[in-house]
Amino acid sequence: MIKCIVLVLALFVQSSAFCQELDRSILGYEDDKSFWLNIPGGWNQDSDIANRFGTIFFLIPEGHDFNSAPTVIYASLYKDKKLKDAVSLDKKKFSQKDPEIAISEEYKIKTPKGKEIIYLVFKSKILKSQPYEAIAYIEEDGVVFTIALSALTEKVFQEMLPTYKKMLESYDVSELKVTDKMK
Repeated sequence: MIKCIVLVLALFVQSSAFCQELDRSILGYEDDKSFWLNIPGGWNQDSDIANRFGTIFFLIPEGHDFNSAPTVIYASLYKDKKLKDAVSLDKKKFSQKDPEIAISEEYKIKTPKGKEIIYLVFKSKILKSQPYEAIAYIEEDGVVFTIALSALTEKVFQEMLPTYKKMLESYDVSELKVTDKMK
């Protein structure tokens, strides 16, 4: 009898951990395009900030709010653009804000399902709100999703970069179509 209780308890604990792991993913969507990403441990979605800035989602480290967070992760998109166009637009936008900005070459990440994601690193010596930023670009049927890691210091940026890359590797396109009735 005790062995049965221990077995049931062990299965319950494993199921609970599995459910918690599933709860740490986020569905990003815009019109009829959607994707899944795993949220890094210790991060939470802030829907109010996402709505204020018009982003798909906005993640903030636990224990912080938007004004105190040393780093954030957010997603947005370019409609009716190709990947190279989205990259060019971001390079232009950052260069207009800081003509001396350092822009890395493209880095590539592959998801387990073979989807190639590229990301660039932008480093500015004069920008106050987003001096260190990595932006990933993922092209899907006429849109380019962007997922950005933004940090206030290079130290925090470098510390978060492996977590950001791991999150990008979890990217998976979704066939879920979100309609106005569902929103």
